[in-house]
Amino acid sequence: MGIAAVAALVAWVYLVVGHGRFWWARASLPEGREPDEWPDVVAVVPARDEAGILPETLPTLLGQEYPGRFRVVLVDDGSGDGTAQVAAGFGADVVRAGARPEGWAGKVWAMAEGCGRRASLISCCSPMPISLMRPERSAGSSGRR
Repeated sequence: MGIAAVAALVAWVYLVVGHGRFWWARASLPEGREPDEWPDVVAVVPARDEAGILPETLPTLLGQEYPGRFRVVLVDDGSGDGTAQVAAGFGADVVRAGARPEGWAGKVWAMAEGCGRRASLISCCSPMPISLMRPERSAGSSGRR
């Protein structure tokens, strides 16, 4: 046998013997205790001219099950189609991005504006276009986030 074959055999024997049934790893986290107080979570979503897709995406995002305070901040980055009004109608907090400084990209500036105006311990900034946040992508998921 070649050296590579022996090394591979030794590695597999180590994995099987030393880490018994590692391939049966559970896909879920072990049970833990609930914290005494859940931190506030803010989802910051930059958006420009997304009024048409918001009725599909915002209800899913706003409907997250979380025992602490959860809110969505939509940063309107100069929309001309009523994005801010639609988002506010669904209950999202709306922030209008200020003038973009030299050297900043639009979406990154909008995220920075939204993160800078929130007050929470945990934030989730989504750099993806909101049109990709379709409800069917999370339809199979369950549990707390």
